[in-house]
Amino acid sequence: MISLRRTIPQGKIPMAEVPRKASQYLKYFFSQNATGLSSASGSFFRAVNYTRGKSKDSRHLIALMWALLAFLCLRIAKLCSDIHANKNILLTPDELDLRASILYDWSMFLKKWESTQTRPTLIRALECAKQGYREAANDESRARNATNLLRISKELKHESVDEWQTILLELLPKLEPEKAVQIHRSLAEHARINGEAILAEAHEMEANRMAAEHGLKGK
Repeated sequence: MISLRRTIPQGKIPMAEVPRKASQYLKYFFSQNATGLSSASGSFFRAVNYTRGKSKDSRHLIALMWALLAFLCLRIAKLCSDIHANKNILLTPDELDLRASILYDWSMFLKKWESTQTRPTLIRALECAKQGYREAANDESRARNATNLLRISKELKHESVDEWQTILLELLPKLEPEKAVQIHRSLAEHARINGEAILAEAHEMEANRMAAEHGLKGK
């Protein structure tokens, strides 16, 4: 068994080295465990949404701190997802949905910096979501993958945008109310980011209506 004292260097690590060292540690700890990788990527991706919310609700340096933490969580989530995807195992529809979501969020970060990797990352996300949709065994899984397909298609300016919009609207009434509300909120947020104020308001109103109708407080 490899000693952790040998694996982790002793002494202080310069701040500039933290991301690289963190990547090394994660590769070591998760390299033999596909389930651990999937769980880790999901946990860190949920942390991204939490820290982003905190950043929006905070001010000045506190907001910056939460924003940096959100970026770090996204970076680690992508690292775990990449290692998992490269292990030559078949991903489940839910894992494909998670990977598509992580790649989409990462592409939005790259887009801000006008990176040439933005479109290739979006295309990888699209392929994951398409496969997840094809292999999904239930309406909920299909709806989550269709949500990714819709927003990725919009970013890529594909002709399939209307098709996925129609498919998703047909799937939403078949879902549990809580899941449908979550998807409407997600679509509203994406529409706001894209400057589609009317569409965002429509999704938000439908989410509020369903939440009130089914007693889903805080959803």
